[in-house]
Amino acid sequence: MSEAISSSELRERVFPFRAGGFFHGLLEQDGPVCLVKRTRVTTRPHKQLHYEVVLLQWHPVLSWPDGRQSPEGWNYPPSESWGEYGWTYRELAKARLKYDEIRSKTPSELPYKAKKGGSKPPVVI
Repeated sequence: MSEAISSSELRERVFPFRAGGFFHGLLEQDGPVCLVKRTRVTTRPHKQLHYEVVLLQWHPVLSWPDGRQSPEGWNYPPSESWGEYGWTYRELAKARLKYDEIRSKTPSELPYKAKKGGSKPPVVI
């Protein structure tokens, strides 16, 4: 098992990033729980501004069929996990309510998707 990881180390490993034509910027974080501002990278970004609350997911080393390996680490939840590990809001106030709800839970109450052979390191908040 890996050593404990602080919120600042999580932030450095994951944010900011671009994916799917959007820029993902971190507004707040408490351990694996994040409040994210998501804006369109292309034209008229203000027209597609929204917020996401996510529970970062730990994964072990992943081996791909072509022989490549992805190192263990924290990832943004995939789209098929939305509603359980991620939520989208158009208004910051509503996103903040969900963020506060999720971060008020104890670590044992937070859902985690464990992949075969993996374990998550403890998070130091």
